[in-house]
Amino acid sequence: MSKRIIVNLSVVLFLTIALVTTVIAINKNEPVEETVVIVPEEKEVIVEKEVIVEKVVPKTPETELEEPVIEVMEPLFINELSGLPIDEEKQWDRPFAVTISNIEYAMPQYGISNAEIIYETLAEGGIPRMLAVFKDFETEKIGPIRSARHYLLDLAADSNAIFVHYGKSPQATSAFNQLGAEHLDGMTALDLIMCYQDPSRNRPHSTFTSTELLQAGLEYKGYSELISEDSPKRFTFGSEAVVLDGTDAIDASNVVLPYSWFDPSFEYDAETGLYNRFQYGSEQIDASTGNQLTFTNIIVQSVDMWGIPGDSEGRLDMTLFGTGAGYYITGGKAVPITWEREGHSTQTYYYNEDGSPITISPGKTFISIFPAYNFTNITFE
Repeated sequence: MSKRIIVNLSVVLFLTIALVTTVIAINKNEPVEETVVIVPEEKEVIVEKEVIVEKVVPKTPETELEEPVIEVMEPLFINELSGLPIDEEKQWDRPFAVTISNIEYAMPQYGISNAEIIYETLAEGGIPRMLAVFKDFETEKIGPIRSARHYLLDLAADSNAIFVHYGKSPQATSAFNQLGAEHLDGMTALDLIMCYQDPSRNRPHSTFTSTELLQAGLEYKGYSELISEDSPKRFTFGSEAVVLDGTDAIDASNVVLPYSWFDPSFEYDAETGLYNRFQYGSEQIDASTGNQLTFTNIIVQSVDMWGIPGDSEGRLDMTLFGTGAGYYITGGKAVPITWEREGHSTQTYYYNEDGSPITISPGKTFISIFPAYNFTNITFE
């Protein structure tokens, strides 16, 4: 063999012995150097994550418990003449009962649609006259104002009202003196305080007043501006519109009241729930608003009427005390009722046929003081 071949075999043999030696050493579990990899402890990783979370998403503060919301209701003050809400400062204001001319020559009237109650009855010659009772009102023109009749004074007292008129009959003069009734007469020193004349009107249908002037007259006379908190209530009002659906209820979409030669009427509007007033062949309009007079309630009170013997003007007297028949009308229906009053210083009360007090709807009321001799001629349709 050549020398080169011998050298190569020697190298191979050396490498083979070294490899076998290494394997044997490994099998004998002799230590072998390895690459060391340092892994962060798990605790450190978790802490690092918590720090990151705190920086990205701030901790939400604990939610405070919300206090319950308590709804406080404002006190409700009621107008005793209409059953409708009224401001607290007006609740005990004394009403005014204003005598209103209702003859055809006096048309149009002003301000009377603001009255909570309107009475209507007859004067001499079958002429109609109204008494408008105001409490919660701001009106610049009311009238025309006409002269007093003694029975109108009784109607004003029915609502604890100051009686307002322009002139008076002899019987009214006696009643004022006898009863000591508080009243405002425009045909006195109050003429320039409480009233004014409309130059476009002819007397005696030219006298007008207003809320401000009535208040001035009241202050001038020194009468009390307030009613007593113990005063009896004028009506018993329901909390909502009364529905007359008993067996005694009759249809009353149209009501005609034949006083004498004068026969006004009312037509029920189902959309508004109100009765529209007609007279002298057309709508009765309040010139202050241009609107027709409307009412939620109509009360017909049948009373005896007669001419006063020996009176040169044919003036009337009537029975407003005692008991009598009548009707309560609302919502397109009517029911028979009775009325009762003891005297001037007491109020008129209205009852159902079973003797229970009637309950009426909140709103404006028309009261017809109607002649008993024509009571059976009232028509309902």
